[in-house]
Amino acid sequence: MMCTLINRVHRETCEACGSPKPVHEIDIDVVPENLADWKHLFKALDTKQRTALKTDTEVQKVLNEENLTLIMRTWSDVGRGFGSSGGMNITDMQFFAVCPGDFRPENYKHQPEDSFICFPAIRPPNYSDEVDLMRSGDIQMKVKNRWGGVVDITLRDFLKNIGHFIHEIDMDADWSDPIDGEHMQVSSQFSILPAPTGRADVGITAFGYQKKNLHIIVGPSGDIGWKPETNGASRIYFRKDEELVTVALVPEERKEVNKAFFKKKEENETIEEEAKRYKAVENFVYHIQIEMNVEREIRSRGYFGGPSFSGFGASEENYYFDEEDCIHEDCAEVSDVSEAEGFGFLSATTESCLYSAVEPQSNNMMDMMSFNTFSAAPAAPMMPMMQSKIMQHCEMESAPMPVMRGAAPKRKLRRKKERKADLQLARVVAGDKVGDVDDSDQVQKRKNGDYCQRQSGVAVRLTKMYYAIVEDGAINAERLEKFTSQMSFERRARGLQHGSLVTGYGTWGTPEMAPIKLQRCPAAMGAIYPVLAPLAVGDIVKLVVADDVFPPEFRDLGVGALKTIEEGDISAEVTKEKDGSFIIRKAGGEAVVAEN
Repeated sequence: MMCTLINRVHRETCEACGSPKPVHEIDIDVVPENLADWKHLFKALDTKQRTALKTDTEVQKVLNEENLTLIMRTWSDVGRGFGSSGGMNITDMQFFAVCPGDFRPENYKHQPEDSFICFPAIRPPNYSDEVDLMRSGDIQMKVKNRWGGVVDITLRDFLKNIGHFIHEIDMDADWSDPIDGEHMQVSSQFSILPAPTGRADVGITAFGYQKKNLHIIVGPSGDIGWKPETNGASRIYFRKDEELVTVALVPEERKEVNKAFFKKKEENETIEEEAKRYKAVENFVYHIQIEMNVEREIRSRGYFGGPSFSGFGASEENYYFDEEDCIHEDCAEVSDVSEAEGFGFLSATTESCLYSAVEPQSNNMMDMMSFNTFSAAPAAPMMPMMQSKIMQHCEMESAPMPVMRGAAPKRKLRRKKERKADLQLARVVAGDKVGDVDDSDQVQKRKNGDYCQRQSGVAVRLTKMYYAIVEDGAINAERLEKFTSQMSFERRARGLQHGSLVTGYGTWGTPEMAPIKLQRCPAAMGAIYPVLAPLAVGDIVKLVVADDVFPPEFRDLGVGALKTIEEGDISAEVTKEKDGSFIIRKAGGEAVVAEN
């Protein structure tokens, strides 16, 4: 009998026929002896833990209490638009595991995507993007400076003295801004890393649609790494002098720290008592995004066609989908490959470090969306607190997984490992080398030869990334709750305001009461042209209407109708959407970037 295996990631050889076996047949207690072994075991453990996260009733209860979901590709936006998936400065993030140093090729930094394995984050849904509101002066960090010393410093003072920490820019560089005294967005997320060898090595990937940001990561012991957004994806690691090293997650071996963290919660536990759990933990990374005054074109967060984390163009080749023939009946299994609402691209891309979308066949609707969008408004309106079915499928359902090229080798893994049970507290340290620092890792320069600086008037964004490791793939709701409580502790302890700036609803109340207001539709035509000025011809922006405020010139515009506006050298075409928002496509005028 002939059967087809599609999208099988977790592969081991069938002794009867040599074809891949399903993941549930892989022995997870063996010791990996090479790169292929490690990949198989990592993915087998990953599948086991994801199954628990998605199907275990008690585990789901813990996640639902904090409105948390499993997401492969997170939205981490410095400048999102109100009620929109797009904005002035939007960034997608993915997180990947790096194989152990013993199995790593010398030029691992430049290996293709199947040398990395992406893993999800647990956080609130992308569209609502729930955040805490903090001030940079209240955020404490330990950071290693360019001379190797570790200093205790606030995020506000780090920005003011950034030249002490980012080596290539001037030592006296000052990236502080008056807006640092105001509220900024702080998000939190949590990831569980399979650890076949007892530890995990990871990196962080950023895809900036406008390529504006400098990404900085800081570990609990002061380890630091940085990289600007560039063409394709920006992989971010810690640095040791001129070397790039992994973010290593090792088991927390300090017994007193483990005991305090996993101590059974007592009835009526106070905030002061809970604080003792987290006093000495080092299972986190701070991810800082700073918008710079770059001179770059922009790209779109779209639904048809998309970015490639490898920097390659979108194509079916980037999926790593294979079809293999098998004559062994016991292996007959076809995994589900779903097409997103008939739009013609496979949703499985969220599982890879690529997530490139296959370009759709041209028709009127797709032609409209094929612009290099500025705000990337979806063809169908996206309502507050909801995501399109496409994005729900990518982020919340079990999307099919990508396939590594080539058949898995036949092998016998004999050595066994006694694995620690359930979730373990990780400790973040600088790992081992993945490559050397090169020009792409440096803060970019402007056309005049000067290094880019921070864009004035734009607040930085901070994401706190918490980590656990798991050796046996098991997820226990009681231990999971310790990590979700850690994510929300500072909010509860400090009484921070929390909510969605995108929808406008939070602990502050209604959108009108939100302490930070995201971009909305201007009330006058004169305020629209400055928004269009930095855009290239063909770029679009979505303006969301709130409180029936928009230029009077748009009031006679019916849904789907087209109106041309013009001022000086700038011209644009305006279309009204069913949800009352306006899509504006720049039709003429050079892109003008304001100087800092």
